[in-house]
Amino acid sequence: FRIIYHWDLEGRMLSIIAMTCKKSIPSIAMIHPASDWIEREIHDYFAVQFTGRELPPLLLNPEDSPGIFLDHPRTEHEKGKGKEK
Repeated sequence: FRIIYHWDLEGRMLSIIAMTCKKSIPSIAMIHPASDWIEREIHDYFAVQFTGRELPPLLLNPEDSPGIFLDHPRTEHEKGKGKEK
């Protein structure tokens, strides 16, 4: 997975790319509280675990399990299983 963080730093865009081959990445919610919601959304959509934090219940449909988009065609393509169009 690749996660890109964007911040407005005094009128300048600061982008930080975090990459991992695992299904987990350290959380930044403790140092940047606004990231809490997006980390929860990423967890719900793609089942990425954010270490160093406890995730509350799902934001999306509670009947769905984490990773509801893991079978999405784009995700399958990125894993090398999708079809080239």
